[in-house]
Amino acid sequence: TINLIKSLNKIRAKNIILDPVMVSTSKVKLINDSAINTLKNDMIKKVELITPNIPEAEILSELKINSIEDMIFAGKKLIKIGAKNVLLKGGHLRKTNISRIIYRCSFS
Repeated sequence: TINLIKSLNKIRAKNIILDPVMVSTSKVKLINDSAINTLKNDMIKKVELITPNIPEAEILSELKINSIEDMIFAGKKLIKIGAKNVLLKGGHLRKTNISRIIYRCSFS
């Protein structure tokens, strides 16, 4: 993950979308804690949009997501830690028909 950040800096990539594939369908973590920390502390700040699903957003935001309100709160927390824009995929949230929440950082 560190090498990816160095490469992105070197080529000055722009408009990067990050789909943080971190958790399997059976809820098994696919990356280690060090890679998660790199995502949270470095990569999230370098991308234009991050597109976590509910389990990934729970790991990144350190919040339990059970409702649309929780999705919005998690999106706000991801913005606070450095994301510019968040597309939170809610397919894992069974209690609602809403499948996605978009949260955008606005600069005043």
